[in-house]
Amino acid sequence: MLSHIYIKNFAIVREIDIDLESGFNIITGETGTGKSVVIQAVSMALGGRGSSSLVGKGCDRALVQLIFSLSEKERQLIEENCDYALDPAEEDLILSRDFQASGKSIARVNGRIVNLSVLSSIASILIDIHGQYDNQTLLRPENHRGILDSFAGPEIPPVKKNLADTYADFTQVRRALGKLRKEHSEYLRRQDFLRYELEEISAAAPVPGEDEELTQRLRLLQNSEKIYGGLSGTYDILSERPLDHCIALLTEIADYNPSYAVCLESIQNCMYTLEDVCAEVRKSKDAVTFDPEEIDRINILNASFAAMSRAVERLSVKPQLLLIDGNRFRTTLDIPYRCIVKGDATYASIAAASVLAKTYRDDYMMRIAGEYPVYNWQKNKGYPTREHREAVMRYGLSPYHRMSFNHEFEQLRLFERPAENQKRTTIKCETTIEKFKN
Repeated sequence: MLSHIYIKNFAIVREIDIDLESGFNIITGETGTGKSVVIQAVSMALGGRGSSSLVGKGCDRALVQLIFSLSEKERQLIEENCDYALDPAEEDLILSRDFQASGKSIARVNGRIVNLSVLSSIASILIDIHGQYDNQTLLRPENHRGILDSFAGPEIPPVKKNLADTYADFTQVRRALGKLRKEHSEYLRRQDFLRYELEEISAAAPVPGEDEELTQRLRLLQNSEKIYGGLSGTYDILSERPLDHCIALLTEIADYNPSYAVCLESIQNCMYTLEDVCAEVRKSKDAVTFDPEEIDRINILNASFAAMSRAVERLSVKPQLLLIDGNRFRTTLDIPYRCIVKGDATYASIAAASVLAKTYRDDYMMRIAGEYPVYNWQKNKGYPTREHREAVMRYGLSPYHRMSFNHEFEQLRLFERPAENQKRTTIKCETTIEKFKN
């Protein structure tokens, strides 16, 4: 039961102590003496909504305290329904609410600070305020079970505890089962992913030392003209058989001195060696290729590797793992990486990065389109459309084009229309080409 009310600096009340006896207590007074203020203060102490306007004029805080004498049934209800542990040594329960002029409030139970929800849950068990706009305990569904159990006697608590323990065990088993199912699902997903990666790796058929081989191949291709010139000049000289004249001269005098015969034999051996060398040089010369597309392809690959490495180096946070959308990567960065073929269809992060890259590319093409509007980059975004190739044929390559960009007239055939319009398209194409040639 409520045994004592203490109010200080609340609205018009400066300080008041009210002792309540068991049984029926009545507070009377004329209108305006503060009866409703006492009820309002009690409501605030029980967890009701308050504001800084409740603090008395000229005061920086207001305090309301309620002292309850607890019965065993009330103790049991609080222990079972509220998130608060009662001290068996404390016979009384003190609920207090401290309001500050700044608008903050502090709730306490037996001097310990608690959440307002804890204070309200305890108060709902101890007291009802019957008023026009207040709910009674019987109208609050969360109290129905406790009220019903209180009438059932001592048989109910052991049954409730057994049910609660059984349900806790069930919840724990269900949680463990859910975890096992999740782990199994992750295992199957991981298995599918590894199988997919294995198939992609097998299809790519990577070879140890392939990067070094590509580097050497690129070096040869980039210097193919120089290499061809050197081999061709060497072959021309060797094919003229420069030692034949020496052999002819020594043959005429070889019988006069054994040493001349030795020299002749040595030069003849050299000539045979040179013939073998000449054949090898001719073979090497014929094998030299001038393939700008292959040079471009290898250069683009290496340029992509270098660009990705530079982009990672500029990051403010060093990544722990790099996901590469492709079947190969090379870098000097000390960061582990994983190559994933068709990665944008496997990982959302790679797909998002692909979208960002294309968006940046489109913005970049819009910027350089302002510098070179004749190529219409704002529309074709750098793809070799017919309009793009015609502009290249007419105006040449810009500094932004690759030097190996294929812009021959033959490429325009890729854009020819179906057979029924072939004649008209051919006439138009030939007219356009003739115009560009002139």
